[in-house]
Amino acid sequence: MLRDIRLRFWPSYYDCLRWSESGVLAVLANEYVHILVPTKEDFKKVKGTPQFDIAKADFKVSERDNVVVNEPTAIYSIGEEQGPGYVKAVEWSQLGLSHNRGCFLAVLTTTHQLKLFETDVRPTSEWKTAHNISNLISEYDGWNHKESDSRLQRLRSRSRSIAWSFRCDFEGLKWGHTILAAANDNLEVVFIHVQAAICKVIKVVRLDQREGVGFYPRMSWSPWTSISKQRRGSFFTIVNRGKVILYRVFLTLDEDSEITLDVDEQKPFVLGHAVTEIHPVFNLVWYKKEINGHMLLAYAIQRQLRVVAIRPNAEELVQGKSLHVWEFDNGFVEPVSGLVISLSSKSVESVDIHLSTILGNTQIVNWKFNELDPDGDEPMEGGNDNAEWPLNASSGAPKQNEQHWEYLIQEKKQDFIAEYDINSATCKVWGMAVSPLGGMVAVVISMEPDDSLQYVTHSKETSRLLFGWEIDGKTLVRSIYGGSVLPSAMTNSSEDFILECANLYNSEASAASRIGGNASPFEYLKTLLQKSSANFNLNPPQTNTNTQKSISSVATLLSQNLFEQSALTALRLSTCLRLFPQCRREDGSLIIPLDKSEPQIVATLVLNTLAAARTLEFTDIMSRRIIYSTAMIGIIGLRAYGKVILEPCRDALLWLQKTDPDLRLQDELDFVTKVLTKGDGGGAGMDQAGTFSGMEDKMTRCIICEGSLSWEDLGIAECSEGHRHPRCSITFLAIQSGDAWRTCTVCERSVLAPATENVTTEGESASETLLTLLTTAWDICVHCGGRFK
Repeated sequence: MLRDIRLRFWPSYYDCLRWSESGVLAVLANEYVHILVPTKEDFKKVKGTPQFDIAKADFKVSERDNVVVNEPTAIYSIGEEQGPGYVKAVEWSQLGLSHNRGCFLAVLTTTHQLKLFETDVRPTSEWKTAHNISNLISEYDGWNHKESDSRLQRLRSRSRSIAWSFRCDFEGLKWGHTILAAANDNLEVVFIHVQAAICKVIKVVRLDQREGVGFYPRMSWSPWTSISKQRRGSFFTIVNRGKVILYRVFLTLDEDSEITLDVDEQKPFVLGHAVTEIHPVFNLVWYKKEINGHMLLAYAIQRQLRVVAIRPNAEELVQGKSLHVWEFDNGFVEPVSGLVISLSSKSVESVDIHLSTILGNTQIVNWKFNELDPDGDEPMEGGNDNAEWPLNASSGAPKQNEQHWEYLIQEKKQDFIAEYDINSATCKVWGMAVSPLGGMVAVVISMEPDDSLQYVTHSKETSRLLFGWEIDGKTLVRSIYGGSVLPSAMTNSSEDFILECANLYNSEASAASRIGGNASPFEYLKTLLQKSSANFNLNPPQTNTNTQKSISSVATLLSQNLFEQSALTALRLSTCLRLFPQCRREDGSLIIPLDKSEPQIVATLVLNTLAAARTLEFTDIMSRRIIYSTAMIGIIGLRAYGKVILEPCRDALLWLQKTDPDLRLQDELDFVTKVLTKGDGGGAGMDQAGTFSGMEDKMTRCIICEGSLSWEDLGIAECSEGHRHPRCSITFLAIQSGDAWRTCTVCERSVLAPATENVTTEGESASETLLTLLTTAWDICVHCGGRFK
């Protein structure tokens, strides 16, 4: 399991913890958001080595685009609008939205300002504003109020709560569409379409028609379901005056790839309510996937946790037919600080629902949908609440162990009492978050004496981040990677996969249980990955159809060819495991020994690059250099695949020589011809053509000495004077500029940055080069699935 982390601060708000799909944790504390990034260091063997890099990100809104001027007291608040702008809430977006294909961080401040932040490098580096949502809402041209109505403008621009939708996928779209909902002070919900380079308001609805002002304190989205080829549907849930209300939302993609969002405002459905209108609904959360054809929603009110199962394709919601409700009593009246849904180790058809309150009370419900009667009409009485705390001794409570929050909290409380020599202590739970793959749950707690008045200095303001493990390792591996099609790196990030593997590794287990045997999750994962990678079949890609003639369409197809093959996904995951220290035995040998070079991935990359070049017929000098270097990699490094690789490479060289008579490639062509004639990709061809060290790069020179570069090392370009330059892992060109390349955060391979004016000849557009196409198609690492920095 991951070790506890001591944090040098107290959280400022409850429900303060969020976990991104790239494995990064965010914790709110006053004006800062503390960012925790998993490391790949061998922290299990070196005592004291951190498992996370921790950095403080200052998202305080100190400068304003519009200075607040004196206004009548009815619309002016010195406390909020001229306050320091501390962070009040954060929400991570879905994977792939930021420019490096990571996650945006939506930040809502105490001044009701809403911005999206991102970082171009490692998440512990400086964060910058990607989109100012507050300004975007203020400048929206769809408002129907007059320009002089400053009070209404102010109310509409003040964001109170936010909620990201799940990713909505359409055929032919790589990263899909994501919608951000922001509730303002005028009982309206603003829907913003967000992508890396797109951020615009597409819909504004007022879901409560009563007179006056107000806001919706909680909102949440269900996963999208397919209605037709160009239409998707979701359930959008809000909390309003003590009621949980559900609306149907539809997203439509037209022929011009523009999206339209519609909200069925005429058919709201009240899922439940609190004790009265003035009592709160503390939290609500949807599960990320369907279970037995139903969507799952959990929400918390005073003294009770409720679970709702809804059939997404039902035309009408009828309780007992297409909608079922379970109630689980807990007796908690204090605010709920965390509510998450994780995988369950009991069965693939069940989930664990974790609830925590600010006063340290916890509840875990193992929910299983087959608790319906045989006819499927009514839920059975009682439900399944066999893991609820606190339990009386007479109720047959299960044996406590380290997986239970009650046990963990009590253990930390006793340690705190012993450390400060006090009689008793109080534990507060500030937040709870589940890992993207669903195998871990994290909780932030703090301790303080409860038997006397206290004076706390800054040095004593500490809290702890605890990691609970609620699922067996083999069950986790089976549920995620046991299917016939492995999830791609565009939906499950490699960074989070590494973090889950770190938690699978038990530092206190014996070497035998870590390395092999039936009890080892790594051994089981190794079997699954080797089984999937064994199905690899190298075939020429289909990129030259008449309908695929634009850069965007070809880029989408190239991305599918590299990232949606399960065999290549298995090789990428194996690369992640090989780089991770916990996958090594005590003697340093690998638990999962695999070919280091991944020739299958490189061969697929070579074929797709050459096919795309033939389809779009690039003629600029940069594209020609990429075609040449790719063909040479195929000829020299992949000739063991025979004519399936060598023939496209030969055709590429012939095309280059035909379009440029001054380019002499006869040596390369002779070598390919001899290898194809002999039908031998091994040493026979090498003997006829001489050593590779004598074959120089005909299209690239060393930027330092103008010397020729050789093909002796396929990963490093070395010139005749001994200068060495790394090769791009996508284009295989020598990287000779200090600022024109990026590095993968996982495997640390280098790639050229997207094309700029410095890499094209005069008069050529940087957006129409082969480099632009390849960096657009493969904007995450093709070798391991990591993000670039």
